[in-house]
Amino acid sequence: MLKAESKPQLVQWAVDQTAAYAVANVDTLMQRSPERGWGFLRYFWNRNVGDPLSDNLDLLDYHRGVLEDASDLGTTVHEWIQAEVTGTMPFPDVSGRNDKFWECVAAWNEFKKDHDFVPHYTEHTVWNEAVAGEEYAGTFDCLWEIDGEMTLLDIKTSRGLYSSTWMQVAALYKAPVLLADGPDGVDLQITDWQLPVKKLKVLHVRPTDTTWNGKPMEAFAKLVDMPGDVNLHYDAFIGLRRYIESQKALKALGDMPAVLLEDIVT
Repeated sequence: MLKAESKPQLVQWAVDQTAAYAVANVDTLMQRSPERGWGFLRYFWNRNVGDPLSDNLDLLDYHRGVLEDASDLGTTVHEWIQAEVTGTMPFPDVSGRNDKFWECVAAWNEFKKDHDFVPHYTEHTVWNEAVAGEEYAGTFDCLWEIDGEMTLLDIKTSRGLYSSTWMQVAALYKAPVLLADGPDGVDLQITDWQLPVKKLKVLHVRPTDTTWNGKPMEAFAKLVDMPGDVNLHYDAFIGLRRYIESQKALKALGDMPAVLLEDIVT
């Protein structure tokens, strides 16, 4: 059970060992083809293969740059899709984007040919204060009709869809109050907004890549239904929150450092 707890110091330890191997075996590494080398490394999503590292990145923190670029790609794809469907949101700045971004756009363009979208709410905040001590708020991506069904939709460009993805969607769905723009700049509080929702889904969009076992993977865009029961994912989310709060309480006693949510679910 304790293996489920995030241990970020072990991640850095693994990075240190990889860097140590690279330094100690540089001659062996130089004999590998560039293609094989990039098969082992996760390249920068916003750069082209072979581009040099930034001046402030080295072996020990290269992985952080990769994660930051992957996150930036996801944000840009996310904003592009929302802008196209709503017709009211601004398109992101895509100057300088490499082929990976445009592969995602091309996959989305093919996908949308076969589906109808009617936007209702996009990037709206919801909150849940039903249980004292367990209040939370969050912002969902899309509440849209997709092919005639009201759908709470999350847009993801991550390599896989993880348990944290579905915990997030479930928590948003279970929040009974939605904030919407009202007259005179006063927010409206819409209760039970989720009653018309028929589906909980993720729009998963990816550029060309390799699978976990190194096989080529084509770019794609597809809808993925929430697996299992929403209450199960919600219970997991609440359990995770309780664990985090317990860690904070223990830290106050000076027993151990607190564990951050992002350390566990990302």
